Amino acid sequence: MKKDNARRNFLKVMGVAAVGAPTMMVGAKALEGADRPQRPQLPRDQARAGELFAGFVLLNEHDALPDYVQTASLAETLGCGLATAGARKAETQFESYETQDAFLGALTFPMYSLSHLPGGLEARHFHVRRHLAGRIIHASIGFESFDHDLGQWVTSVSLFGKVAYARPYPLWAAASTEPGEPGVVLEKVSHLPKPGVRVATSSGIVYHWIEEDILYTLDIQISDALSDPEMLVDALVVG
Repeated sequence: MKKDNARRNFLKVMGVAAVGAPTMMVGAKALEGADRPQRPQLPRDQARAGELFAGFVLLNEHDALPDYVQTASLAETLGCGLATAGARKAETQFESYETQDAFLGALTFPMYSLSHLPGGLEARHFHVRRHLAGRIIHASIGFESFDHDLGQWVTSVSLFGKVAYARPYPLWAAASTEPGEPGVVLEKVSHLPKPGVRVATSSGIVYHWIEEDILYTLDIQISDALSDPEMLVDALVVG
Protein backbone atom coordinates (compact mmCIF):
# COMPACT_ATOMS: atom_id res chain seq x y z
CA MET A 1 0.00 0.00 0.00
CA LYS A 2 2.84 2.39 0.85
CA LYS A 3 4.42 1.68 -2.53
CA ASP A 4 1.15 2.40 -4.36
CA ASN A 5 0.67 5.67 -2.47
CA ALA A 6 4.15 6.82 -3.43
CA ARG A 7 3.45 6.14 -7.09
CA ARG A 8 0.17 8.06 -6.98
CA ASN A 9 1.88 11.01 -5.29
CA PHE A 10 4.53 11.00 -7.99
CA LEU A 11 1.86 10.95 -10.69
CA LYS A 12 0.12 13.93 -9.15
CA VAL A 13 3.33 15.95 -8.97
CA MET A 14 4.06 15.27 -12.63
CA GLY A 15 0.89 16.98 -13.74
CA VAL A 16 -1.90 14.44 -13.76
CA ALA A 17 -3.30 16.39 -10.87
CA ALA A 18 -0.96 19.33 -11.13
CA VAL A 19 -3.56 21.85 -10.15
CA GLY A 20 -5.37 19.55 -7.72
CA ALA A 21 -8.07 21.51 -5.95
CA PRO A 22 -9.28 24.40 -8.11
CA THR A 23 -7.70 27.06 -5.91
CA MET A 24 -4.17 25.66 -5.88
CA MET A 25 -2.80 28.01 -8.53
CA VAL A 26 -3.66 31.13 -6.51
CA GLY A 27 -0.33 32.76 -5.66
CA ALA A 28 3.12 31.28 -5.41
CA LYS A 29 2.24 28.69 -2.79
CA ALA A 30 0.59 26.41 -5.32
CA LEU A 31 3.65 26.01 -7.49
CA GLU A 32 5.78 25.59 -4.38
CA GLY A 33 3.57 22.70 -3.33
CA ALA A 34 3.99 20.99 -6.69
CA ASP A 35 7.76 21.24 -6.44
CA ARG A 36 8.37 18.54 -3.85
CA PRO A 37 10.37 15.73 -5.47
CA GLN A 38 8.59 12.42 -4.92
CA ARG A 39 10.06 9.30 -6.45
CA PRO A 40 8.49 5.90 -5.94
CA GLN A 41 10.63 3.43 -4.07
CA LEU A 42 9.95 0.48 -6.35
CA PRO A 43 11.77 -2.80 -7.00
CA ARG A 44 14.38 -2.64 -9.72
CA ASP A 45 13.48 -6.02 -11.21
CA GLN A 46 10.86 -4.21 -13.30
CA ALA A 47 13.26 -1.53 -14.48
CA ARG A 48 12.77 -2.28 -18.20
CA ALA A 49 8.99 -1.99 -18.11
CA GLY A 50 7.02 0.58 -20.07
CA GLU A 51 5.99 1.53 -23.60
CA LEU A 52 7.97 4.29 -25.29
CA PHE A 53 5.84 6.80 -27.19
CA ALA A 54 6.57 10.35 -28.42
CA GLY A 55 9.12 11.10 -25.70
CA PHE A 56 7.09 9.44 -22.91
CA VAL A 57 7.25 6.08 -21.22
CA LEU A 58 3.78 4.73 -20.43
CA LEU A 59 3.69 2.52 -17.37
CA ASN A 60 1.21 0.26 -15.71
CA GLU A 61 0.26 0.90 -12.12
CA HIS A 62 2.74 -1.53 -10.60
CA ASP A 63 5.64 -0.90 -12.99
CA ALA A 64 8.86 0.36 -11.47
CA LEU A 65 10.52 3.51 -12.73
CA PRO A 66 12.60 2.24 -15.67
CA ASP A 67 16.35 2.45 -15.22
CA TYR A 68 16.73 4.18 -18.60
CA VAL A 69 14.79 7.27 -17.43
CA GLN A 70 17.30 10.10 -17.15
CA THR A 71 16.60 12.72 -14.53
CA ALA A 72 17.52 16.36 -15.03
CA SER A 73 20.31 17.99 -13.06
CA LEU A 74 20.28 20.83 -10.56
CA ALA A 75 16.78 21.71 -9.34
CA GLU A 76 15.44 21.57 -12.86
CA THR A 77 12.85 18.89 -12.35
CA LEU A 78 10.70 21.03 -10.06
CA GLY A 79 7.14 20.18 -10.91
CA CYS A 80 8.24 16.89 -12.43
CA GLY A 81 8.94 14.81 -9.36
CA LEU A 82 12.38 13.53 -10.34
CA ALA A 83 15.67 15.14 -9.41
CA THR A 84 19.27 14.09 -8.98
CA ALA A 85 20.70 13.80 -5.50
CA GLY A 86 22.32 17.22 -5.75
CA ALA A 87 19.15 19.04 -6.75
CA ARG A 88 18.20 21.83 -4.37
CA LYS A 89 15.11 23.97 -4.49
CA ALA A 90 17.20 26.92 -3.29
CA GLU A 91 18.87 26.96 -6.69
CA THR A 92 15.73 28.41 -8.24
CA GLN A 93 13.48 31.37 -7.67
CA PHE A 94 9.78 31.87 -8.32
CA GLU A 95 8.58 34.88 -10.34
CA SER A 96 5.11 36.20 -11.16
CA TYR A 97 4.04 38.57 -13.93
CA GLU A 98 1.06 40.89 -14.07
CA THR A 99 0.30 40.47 -17.77
CA GLN A 100 0.61 37.76 -20.37
CA ASP A 101 2.71 40.01 -22.60
CA ALA A 102 5.26 40.59 -19.83
CA PHE A 103 5.27 36.88 -19.04
CA LEU A 104 5.81 35.79 -22.64
CA GLY A 105 8.46 38.47 -23.11
CA ALA A 106 10.51 37.02 -20.26
CA LEU A 107 10.59 33.50 -21.69
CA THR A 108 13.41 32.10 -23.78
CA PHE A 109 11.33 29.21 -25.14
CA PRO A 110 7.95 29.07 -26.92
CA MET A 111 4.94 28.90 -24.60
CA TYR A 112 1.41 27.91 -25.51
CA SER A 113 -1.67 29.88 -24.56
CA LEU A 114 -5.32 29.78 -25.62
CA SER A 115 -6.51 31.81 -28.60
CA HIS A 116 -10.06 32.09 -27.28
CA LEU A 117 -11.65 31.28 -23.95
CA PRO A 118 -15.07 29.99 -22.96
CA GLY A 119 -17.28 32.55 -21.28
CA GLY A 120 -16.18 33.39 -17.76
CA LEU A 121 -12.65 32.00 -18.12
CA GLU A 122 -9.75 34.44 -17.73
CA ALA A 123 -5.96 34.14 -17.79
CA ARG A 124 -5.08 35.47 -14.33
CA HIS A 125 -1.78 33.93 -13.19
CA PHE A 126 1.58 33.94 -14.97
CA HIS A 127 4.46 32.24 -13.18
CA VAL A 128 7.98 31.07 -13.95
CA ARG A 129 10.62 29.14 -12.08
CA ARG A 130 14.08 30.54 -12.85
CA HIS A 131 17.39 28.91 -12.05
CA LEU A 132 19.71 31.30 -10.26
CA ALA A 133 22.05 31.09 -13.24
CA GLY A 134 19.28 32.89 -15.16
CA ARG A 135 17.63 30.08 -17.09
CA ILE A 136 13.83 29.78 -16.90
CA ILE A 137 13.07 26.10 -16.50
CA HIS A 138 9.32 26.07 -15.83
CA ALA A 139 6.49 28.38 -16.93
CA SER A 140 2.77 28.25 -16.20
CA ILE A 141 -0.44 30.10 -16.98
CA GLY A 142 -3.47 29.73 -14.72
CA PHE A 143 -6.91 30.33 -16.23
CA GLU A 144 -9.64 30.99 -13.68
CA SER A 145 -13.41 31.17 -13.55
CA PHE A 146 -15.54 32.62 -10.77
CA ASP A 147 -17.25 30.03 -8.60
CA HIS A 148 -20.45 31.63 -7.35
CA ASP A 149 -21.00 28.89 -4.77
CA LEU A 150 -17.58 29.48 -3.22
CA GLY A 151 -17.63 33.21 -3.89
CA GLN A 152 -14.09 33.22 -5.29
CA TRP A 153 -12.00 32.71 -8.40
CA VAL A 154 -10.76 29.15 -8.91
CA THR A 155 -8.33 27.68 -11.41
CA SER A 156 -10.11 25.72 -14.11
CA VAL A 157 -7.33 25.35 -16.67
CA SER A 158 -3.55 25.38 -16.38
CA LEU A 159 -0.86 25.37 -19.06
CA PHE A 160 2.70 24.36 -18.25
CA GLY A 161 5.93 24.47 -20.24
CA LYS A 162 9.10 22.78 -18.96
CA VAL A 163 12.54 22.70 -20.51
CA ALA A 164 13.98 20.38 -17.85
CA TYR A 165 12.24 17.12 -17.08
CA ALA A 166 12.85 13.39 -16.88
CA ARG A 167 13.53 11.78 -20.27
CA PRO A 168 11.62 9.81 -21.40
CA TYR A 169 8.87 11.35 -19.30
CA PRO A 170 7.17 8.68 -17.16
CA LEU A 171 3.41 8.46 -16.79
CA TRP A 172 1.62 5.81 -14.74
CA ALA A 173 -1.85 4.41 -15.23
CA ALA A 174 -3.68 3.65 -12.00
CA ALA A 175 -6.73 1.73 -10.89
CA SER A 176 -9.53 3.48 -9.07
CA THR A 177 -8.93 3.94 -5.35
CA GLU A 178 -12.53 4.75 -4.46
CA PRO A 179 -15.75 2.92 -5.41
CA GLY A 180 -17.46 4.60 -8.33
CA GLU A 181 -14.44 6.76 -9.24
CA PRO A 182 -12.49 6.23 -12.47
CA GLY A 183 -8.86 5.29 -12.39
CA VAL A 184 -6.06 7.06 -14.24
CA VAL A 185 -6.16 6.08 -17.92
CA LEU A 186 -3.37 6.86 -20.41
CA GLU A 187 -4.40 7.28 -24.04
CA LYS A 188 -2.09 7.98 -26.97
CA VAL A 189 -3.49 10.82 -29.10
CA SER A 190 -2.48 12.59 -32.30
CA HIS A 191 -4.69 15.71 -32.27
CA LEU A 192 -2.39 17.79 -30.04
CA PRO A 193 0.25 20.08 -31.58
CA LYS A 194 2.45 16.94 -31.50
CA PRO A 195 1.55 13.34 -30.72
CA GLY A 196 1.05 13.05 -27.00
CA VAL A 197 -0.84 11.48 -24.13
CA ARG A 198 -4.33 12.13 -22.84
CA VAL A 199 -4.73 11.34 -19.16
CA ALA A 200 -8.23 10.95 -17.77
CA THR A 201 -8.59 11.48 -14.02
CA SER A 202 -11.50 11.72 -11.60
CA SER A 203 -11.44 15.53 -11.78
CA GLY A 204 -10.67 16.25 -15.40
CA ILE A 205 -8.42 15.70 -18.39
CA VAL A 206 -4.68 16.31 -18.71
CA TYR A 207 -2.85 16.45 -22.03
CA HIS A 208 0.93 16.07 -22.36
CA TRP A 209 3.05 16.55 -25.46
CA ILE A 210 6.69 17.29 -26.24
CA GLU A 211 7.62 19.77 -28.93
CA GLU A 212 11.11 21.05 -29.74
CA ASP A 213 12.35 19.32 -26.58
CA ILE A 214 9.86 21.21 -24.37
CA LEU A 215 7.31 19.35 -22.27
CA TYR A 216 3.87 20.96 -22.43
CA THR A 217 0.91 20.11 -20.23
CA LEU A 218 -2.70 21.28 -20.53
CA ASP A 219 -4.63 20.50 -17.34
CA ILE A 220 -8.41 20.93 -17.49
CA GLN A 221 -10.72 20.64 -14.50
CA ILE A 222 -14.09 19.54 -15.88
CA SER A 223 -17.05 21.70 -14.84
CA ASP A 224 -20.40 22.84 -16.19
CA ALA A 225 -18.61 25.69 -17.98
CA LEU A 226 -15.85 23.39 -19.30
CA SER A 227 -17.65 20.25 -20.32
CA ASP A 228 -15.81 19.91 -23.66
CA PRO A 229 -12.02 19.76 -23.16
CA GLU A 230 -11.44 19.27 -26.89
CA MET A 231 -12.57 22.86 -27.44
CA LEU A 232 -9.53 24.04 -25.48
CA VAL A 233 -7.20 21.74 -27.41
CA ASP A 234 -8.41 23.39 -30.61
CA ALA A 235 -7.67 26.81 -29.07
CA LEU A 236 -4.00 26.07 -28.32
CA VAL A 237 -1.67 28.61 -29.89
CA VAL A 238 1.96 29.60 -29.35
CA GLY A 239 1.94 32.96 -27.57
